[in-house]
Amino acid sequence: MEKRTISVYHDPLNGQTTKTKKSRITYFNEGTKEAISRYLDIYQKNNNRYQHLFTKSQCIIALTNTPIRVKDLRKYFSQEWDRRGGPTSIKKILMGYSVRNDVDLMHYNAQSPEDLKKIYDRIMNSNIELEAKIRSKE
Repeated sequence: MEKRTISVYHDPLNGQTTKTKKSRITYFNEGTKEAISRYLDIYQKNNNRYQHLFTKSQCIIALTNTPIRVKDLRKYFSQEWDRRGGPTSIKKILMGYSVRNDVDLMHYNAQSPEDLKKIYDRIMNSNIELEAKIRSKE
């Protein structure tokens, strides 16, 4: 939680699969960290254990009567990343796109998890920091 990192594992023997059949890491910002912390507080109060915090069925139930879908969240992230000037190659990696047909990503754009987190933080926190500076001057 402190590192704001989630590991998504592809391990079919343990029932964990990803569409690309590869494990990956994803990151989240401070606002998401706060929301997850609040969720965990509620989750613990209901005497739940941490084996699966967000099961597929829980997500389906939570989004059943809402106008928003997971694809909408992915679309928002993709558009926001582009608005902030984030590199498309890094966005593809973060979103878990298959790099099989992308020679540049396969051969020339190897990024460590630490590098990806630095880039994510720089892009996704850039406007937040700027807005905070503007507010502090008012």
